[in-house]
Amino acid sequence: MGTLDGEEFQGGTATEVPLELGSQRMIPGFEEQLVGAKAGQKLTLDVTFPEDYHAKDLAGKAVKFATTVLKVEERLLPELTDEFAVEFGVKEGGLNALKQQVRENMQRESEQAITTRIKEQVFDGLMGLELLDIPKALVDSEIEVLVKQRQQDMQQYGAPAQDIDPTQFETQARRRVSLGLILAEMIKENDITVPPTRLREAVEKMAASYEHPEEVVKYYYGDKERLKEVENVTLEEMAVERVVSQANVNDKNTSFDAVMNPGQTAD
Repeated sequence: MGTLDGEEFQGGTATEVPLELGSQRMIPGFEEQLVGAKAGQKLTLDVTFPEDYHAKDLAGKAVKFATTVLKVEERLLPELTDEFAVEFGVKEGGLNALKQQVRENMQRESEQAITTRIKEQVFDGLMGLELLDIPKALVDSEIEVLVKQRQQDMQQYGAPAQDIDPTQFETQARRRVSLGLILAEMIKENDITVPPTRLREAVEKMAASYEHPEEVVKYYYGDKERLKEVENVTLEEMAVERVVSQANVNDKNTSFDAVMNPGQTAD
């Protein structure tokens, strides 16, 4: 149970919540105080909500959480054998086939992460140019979308309903609107379109991580709206690629962990 100045606050109580130490799911300082705790132990955790916490009445506030540790579990890594590969779903090829699948998945995930990072770098550069004035009505409309998304996320994870301050989304909304307008103009000026082969490649790449990729491909091609969503994303990627092709690019060697967890590992 969470309390602020001795009074219980809304959303501060939960029961039988599984928590992996080190996952950083909780408020900074929460998990650290549970290190070494034993089953049945009762603890009072002192933590401070971040200044930018979404619930303004708790942002920057010091609170206490009365906590009971119900049980403590440890993850044990299984031995890597052909039998393990079969249990993991690899029907043929044993452990070597499983390793190949993992390698391919890591390659696919790292390529996607690199593409996303390059896109963000391009977006940051475009935003820094301050190419246009943004109509307030468009920003307000985008803020409404972001607020609704946050509310839906809270409902999905069973969080109690809370008033959400729309102003916390203003910077994000302005960025999204600005980039949308800039990319739309860039696509129009350069007459960028998505070739059918490029669209097919994008769909197949998305489907590759599923157990039955051919069914996923049929799923997208069976609905024009779903396929249009992939086409829009691909169109954005092609616009970014055009910007990158005209920029000075410096390649940098890095590790898989650094690519997948930027900011959490040393460069």
